[in-house]
Amino acid sequence: MMRSCFSLSALLVFVALPAQAAPPKDLSADMVVLSDGRTMDTSKIFVSGARSRMESSRMGGFTSIVRRDRGVVWMLYAARKQYTERPLDAKTAAQDPASEPPGLLSKEKIGVDSVGVHPCTVYRMKVAAPGGRQLTTTACVSESLGLSLRSEVAGIVSELRNIQLGPQPANLFEIPSGYQLTTAPVRPGIPVPLKMPRRQ
Repeated sequence: MMRSCFSLSALLVFVALPAQAAPPKDLSADMVVLSDGRTMDTSKIFVSGARSRMESSRMGGFTSIVRRDRGVVWMLYAARKQYTERPLDAKTAAQDPASEPPGLLSKEKIGVDSVGVHPCTVYRMKVAAPGGRQLTTTACVSESLGLSLRSEVAGIVSELRNIQLGPQPANLFEIPSGYQLTTAPVRPGIPVPLKMPRRQ
């Protein structure tokens, strides 16, 4: 239960804005996940239009790159110089700053607040969880930045801090040179097969 709430809370930082809102601005930020006021994880995110990147130290360390302009999600594993590729669908879209959280059942505006110097609108949402359960969560969404700045579910809080507006380097949203495509999810300490080029 705690693990699923942790993951969902992190993803809810990327809750979508109303349809008429502007797309996310180019920025970088730290995404901090807390429980009972204690920091559980800190990730780095980068956003540039239809492209986004999140660098996490969880599960041995990985980077996710979402390319809405190409309809794909890449997961990079620096220790092995490998990556996986998946189509941008209902599940993988959860890693995209412009996507609704997976299993969103309802979304209701309940007030206004601010995170740091950024004003935001607070929404209450109901989200489907494994086992047929429903979770109620809140998200503080900045229409001007195009992102949710803080979310909370089951006592797990995710918040964007140290937000820096400005253009982001294009190479952040590309697969680094020397990485090889693998067909299996990468887990720390477990070797995985590489997808080798077909023989001509």
